[in-house]
Amino acid sequence: MNEQFLELERKGWTAARIAETLGVSARTVYRLRRKHGFARTDPASHAPLTPERLAAASRMIADGCSHREVARTLRMTTTTVARHFPGTAWSHQETNEYINSLRKANKMIERMYA
Repeated sequence: MNEQFLELERKGWTAARIAETLGVSARTVYRLRRKHGFARTDPASHAPLTPERLAAASRMIADGCSHREVARTLRMTTTTVARHFPGTAWSHQETNEYINSLRKANKMIERMYA
């Protein structure tokens, strides 16, 4: 299995695809990556938190973006966003309202193109 894993990893396959091919879980693939020195990290997520990135995050939060959206857009963790902007996370009610509005919008779009 190790030889197969190494071959697939060198081809650049995703963890899910490797796991499916080898008949193991994605978690096993992550462990194999770490064991063989292929652990993947996103260098941008470890980039220094500059005043510009903090200002961009602040603008996004002021515009009503969720912590998750800010983190995904600016390539940082949600923990970092929460630490620098305490008390600005969406409540469960706000999250549910957003999800419901997305569902309604998607239904309207489906009706338009049906």
